[in-house]
Amino acid sequence: PSEVTSLSSFMRESALFNIISKIRFFSRYLKLKTFSQWLKNVRLKHFYSTRRKLCSSLFNSKKTFASSIVELKKMSHDLATYPLIRMPPTREGIVKEKFFNMMVDQKAAAMDAFRNAVDNIESKLVAVVDRVTKHADVPDLATPEALEQYLTALETVRLPRGSFKQFKENTNRRIRQLKAAMNDYTLLPNFIRLVDLICAEALFTNALQGMTHLHDELIRRDDEKLLFFIIAVSFGKDGVSFVPPEEEMLRLHEEVTEEVVGSVTSVPRLVVARHFRDHFD
Repeated sequence: PSEVTSLSSFMRESALFNIISKIRFFSRYLKLKTFSQWLKNVRLKHFYSTRRKLCSSLFNSKKTFASSIVELKKMSHDLATYPLIRMPPTREGIVKEKFFNMMVDQKAAAMDAFRNAVDNIESKLVAVVDRVTKHADVPDLATPEALEQYLTALETVRLPRGSFKQFKENTNRRIRQLKAAMNDYTLLPNFIRLVDLICAEALFTNALQGMTHLHDELIRRDDEKLLFFIIAVSFGKDGVSFVPPEEEMLRLHEEVTEEVVGSVTSVPRLVVARHFRDHFD
């Protein structure tokens, strides 16, 4: 069935349309809607581009490095948790010489634990580097010229029996895998630096927490305080004297701090390890 509009209704709607179209909101509606849609598309495009760039350089998003990062992070647990400063197990007085000897013994035990942890991390990192290097077939295909020769050689290979399309797909897949492996190889220096910084951060956090715990224990005044120093007090003509004096106690604190800092800085860094020198020439 046909639809009929009377002339009076059409004239009324036409007049209303002309009046409404003169209002700024309605007159600019189509342009604003088009611009807003364009702006949303541009933002979405920028988001996808940024995500793609992050995925190309973010180790957690790469299958080659993701599981290794998690495992190496777990292996650095001892670096962050093994105590550098040991408090007395019970509430008892202690002379400063005994306390300093306790700190030296604890430092030696901590250094052994740190070296073992770093050796394990280095062994795991060497395995990762060797695997990535093997997949990239470096140094034979580490240059664009070598890659071009490899691709040219693929074109001259005699086609096997079967579908030509399947052969081309397999060839393209191998080329993509090779390019991805070469890209992973170029990220190895940054990956080694990242693992080295993870270890350094764990050691720094451990040292900071140990010194904070010692400071809190020294200024503690409640019944749970464990660290007490035996100090002799004598009264003489010159007044009250303390043995050891305040200067020696402050020097003891400085020596303990130097021992802790020395323990952290003496742990070997991964970036200077013999296995990784080729990546930082």
